[in-house]
Amino acid sequence: MGPCLRHALILLSASTLVLGLASEPRRRTEPTRQESERLFAQRAGKVIAAKCATCHQGTNPPGKLDLSAMRGAKALATAPGLAEKALLYVRTRHMPPAGSAPLTREEVDSVAALFEAIASEAAADAGAGRVTVRRLNRLEYSNSVRDLLGVEAKLAPDFPNDDVGYGFDTIGDVLSTSPLLFEKYLASAESIAAEVVPTKATPTVLRQGSDLSGPENSRPTEDGELNLFANGTATTAFLTSPGTGRLRVALWAQQAGPEPAKAAIRVGGQGYGTVEVKSSRSAPLIVEIPLDLKQGETRVDVSFVNDYYNPSHSDPAQRDRNLVVSWVELRQETAAVQGSAARDRLFSGLSATSDPEERARLALARLAERAFRRPLEEPQRKAVRGVFDRARKDGVDWEGAVQAGIVYTLSSPSFLFRPEFGTGKPDAQGDLALDPYELATRLSYFLWASLPDQALLDSAKSGTLTRPEELGKQVERMLRDPRSRGLAEGFATQWLLLRKLAITQPDKKTFPSFSPELRDAMIEETLRLFARIVRENLPVTEFVASATTELDGALARHYGIEPKSDAWQRYELPPERRLGVLGHASVLTVTSNPNRTSPVKRGKFVLEQVLGTPLPPPPPNVGVIADDSDSVRAFTIRERMSRHLRDPACAGCHRAMDPIGFSLESFDAIGRARKLDEGGFPVERGGDLPDGTKIEGPIGLKRAILAREGEFVRHLGAQLFTYALGRGPRPEDRVHLNAIRDRCLENKLRMGELIRGVVLSKPFRYRTSR
Repeated sequence: MGPCLRHALILLSASTLVLGLASEPRRRTEPTRQESERLFAQRAGKVIAAKCATCHQGTNPPGKLDLSAMRGAKALATAPGLAEKALLYVRTRHMPPAGSAPLTREEVDSVAALFEAIASEAAADAGAGRVTVRRLNRLEYSNSVRDLLGVEAKLAPDFPNDDVGYGFDTIGDVLSTSPLLFEKYLASAESIAAEVVPTKATPTVLRQGSDLSGPENSRPTEDGELNLFANGTATTAFLTSPGTGRLRVALWAQQAGPEPAKAAIRVGGQGYGTVEVKSSRSAPLIVEIPLDLKQGETRVDVSFVNDYYNPSHSDPAQRDRNLVVSWVELRQETAAVQGSAARDRLFSGLSATSDPEERARLALARLAERAFRRPLEEPQRKAVRGVFDRARKDGVDWEGAVQAGIVYTLSSPSFLFRPEFGTGKPDAQGDLALDPYELATRLSYFLWASLPDQALLDSAKSGTLTRPEELGKQVERMLRDPRSRGLAEGFATQWLLLRKLAITQPDKKTFPSFSPELRDAMIEETLRLFARIVRENLPVTEFVASATTELDGALARHYGIEPKSDAWQRYELPPERRLGVLGHASVLTVTSNPNRTSPVKRGKFVLEQVLGTPLPPPPPNVGVIADDSDSVRAFTIRERMSRHLRDPACAGCHRAMDPIGFSLESFDAIGRARKLDEGGFPVERGGDLPDGTKIEGPIGLKRAILAREGEFVRHLGAQLFTYALGRGPRPEDRVHLNAIRDRCLENKLRMGELIRGVVLSKPFRYRTSR
């Protein structure tokens, strides 16, 4: 790619920020189908002929777009991709190029309306699209186990991370599987099953032989005991379940020397003191220790700590002191004996069934039906019951057989994956409607990041869920449910890059007050705002304009606000911080460098995450801003960044990013308000966008974003659309994304209407059959 073309593309991408506000109506209505010819004849055709076709003609026209012979909209409609490209160039004022007569605002509106009508007409006949079969990601898996069994799925630290596509970990094409991943799912299922239905307390007695092991200076006795004839340790291990237990150790000693033999006992690495062993073989000392047991291996060490050996003693019985470990026993009193809320939940409503075997089969079948998110087919029902029956036939106790059924369910592809086949006959576009249970599953994992509840499954069973009015009612109900926080934890953490904050570490020397607890509070503040906007159906503009927030005591002090208490409370913010998420320390920290703010990162965040204006990667060997102490003290951040504005390969993007980033310079790299920057200079306050629009400080930035609410709403809708469907948006989805945007704009910008628009869109309710 030549430098001129690369520079043009950079300018094009960056200039999407500078759409003329007057040319972007606040309430834009999607042109109706077949309207393009009317728009062409009305005015756009004349504008194209006079100001576009003069360049776009000939055998090799710019952008391969020949407009010289265009006598109607049909000529461009044959190439909808070109219409999309032309629309972008016109709306961003990239065309006509510099040096040509610019289009007036009215001319931009007329030509843009034509190109949008052509692009929308081409998209109107496109199918709903197809989503690759998805497995549950980490959050969905954990939430599903929680709602299914009432226990937390404690995934191991080495559990593989989910891959991300289009900014989210819900994308079917990248949610890969591997043998290792299935092993981890199986291990997790076994741990969960043991917690829900622990096995009964069965005393386990381990004696010398293969059970007790010792050092070289030990030997077994004829009675199967272990004789420690020098300082050493007898070791054994038990596989335990969660609950309480009692360790019993039998000891006796061959006495010699001035004091009795002593033994130290450790369980799971924790010491339980030293005991004197004065007993003999005929009456061993029984040491009993109560324990809190965990799932997994519990190691027991019995150490001889005061060996004595004097071979010259006149009394042969006083020459050698030895410790003998006769046996080690662990009696488990597990959660099954004590009573378990998760166990009670599993068997809820079935306690009256007299036959415990049948009660287990019924409970497991009910569990599988919830886990698989649809009524069981007969082969599935037989399989679930068969796992329990086979375990019992093989001699496994009742609790162990129930565990086997739980493990089978939680490691089944019917639980771990979300297949969507559709039902009925394809419509005119070749699309199949999702069946009611597939739709219930898609809806619940979108709004809750978890499986459907009984109310949603009942709606699916009755067949009413596929009706738009019932679907809308379910959305309203589910958004009021506390489980809608799953949308914040799944969607907002990725849209606003909060997951990156978890691995962000500001420089400790520069910011000594930053701590893991403060980081957690930063993330929680943003999640609470998102959840409140969803739950209370507030306008989506609250994301960039909210005057209130929720803070705990530490975060309030961090913001310079006198805390009401250390608990989470709602606060009114000072005017400079009434920016919604853009004034949150979470976003301000994740868009900074470890030791200073970054106007580039903050500007890029607003462009890409808020307004949906992707920027190209920086050119190679672009260099970095001088960060040494001498440069920081000698030059302002704007002066140090000025070299990028002088480089044509960098200037296009920086003219768009930098004014936005500088408007947030009144907040330091961990989100505190300030008046002086790192070098002691007064903070920058914004700047001029390429179209001449001035941004002055945080309030100016907020006004600029709110003036472009249509772009913000459309991008947020597109992000929700991508997250919910599990695939990236296609050009053919334009008509759906615009309809989602318009629904929100026409309903007072309510968040619930934006979400409802996604759910009621055809791609959410259908799949392409081809």
